[in-house]
Amino acid sequence: HRLIRRQRQMCIRDRNNSSVITLHKNLINIAGIGLTLENSNSCNIENNRISNITHYALKLIKSNENFVRNNTIVDNEQGIFISGDKNTLTRNVVGLKNGIGNYILFITSKSNLIYLNDFSSSRVSTMGGNRFYSPDKIEYEYEGKTFTNYLGNYWGVKESLLTLLDHNKDGIIDMEKKVGMDIDKYQLAKSFKKYRILG
Repeated sequence: HRLIRRQRQMCIRDRNNSSVITLHKNLINIAGIGLTLENSNSCNIENNRISNITHYALKLIKSNENFVRNNTIVDNEQGIFISGDKNTLTRNVVGLKNGIGNYILFITSKSNLIYLNDFSSSRVSTMGGNRFYSPDKIEYEYEGKTFTNYLGNYWGVKESLLTLLDHNKDGIIDMEKKVGMDIDKYQLAKSFKKYRILG
């Protein structure tokens, strides 16, 4: 187990078939490729800030079963690229520079789990077989009321009111959202920060 904890500008690239690396509280704010894991499994990427990257801000290349949580990945030309399986992305804020750019999420693999994230764009490419909502039902509080359901992601995209209806006010949009070749069946009405997870 290795802990990499630095608060400065840097670019991390790991090509050593590493496992159980923790990348925690890093500031990555340089041009080019941001944070890249290559052939690395079971790593934790959490509480990092990645911005002003001209390529993909985060790349998981042939890397499996990694956990990406509580990261702020904003103001980049492109978002996250994944070519490994069984990775989990949760509680991340992901945005593109000036709200535009290329893909906010590009996945060429399957069996990845993506839920409780804020995405500023719905420009996503996937090949199918990924899950865009929680693995189990979650008990949560939303606008003063308690509910239990699966939770997806907040897409933060202006769409017609018809596609953003939440009739029972449980914080989950009534219509499913197509994301690449996958579906977010429980897309959030607001930022995941507005949902208090209970238990």
